[in-house]
Amino acid sequence: IEFSFSGKVPYITDVFIFNGHVRDKKSWERYGRARKILVKYEDSPIAVLVLENSRAFQKFNLGKLGHYTTESHPDWTLSFEIIDIFDAQEKATVALTEIFFEGKDF
Repeated sequence: IEFSFSGKVPYITDVFIFNGHVRDKKSWERYGRARKILVKYEDSPIAVLVLENSRAFQKFNLGKLGHYTTESHPDWTLSFEIIDIFDAQEKATVALTEIFFEGKDF
């Protein structure tokens, strides 16, 4: 999964992930969930997120990401690659219900 950001947005500091298909317990158990996710900033690895096997949202601090300055505002990318999964009833399908971000203008 790759996200593209305008250089005009404030810095991103945290990512929140709902792991698996969290609509209901039956769906969550049916589909696979990510155990580890490789995070890349501008195609360079910056972190491996280790997720819990939980339906609750999980928060990870990524540091200060982005190019926002008063001089220039180049666009940038952040990508997430699932590199390990928890077992599920349907092993071929892995779901992430939602990914969202938090940040601020330093």
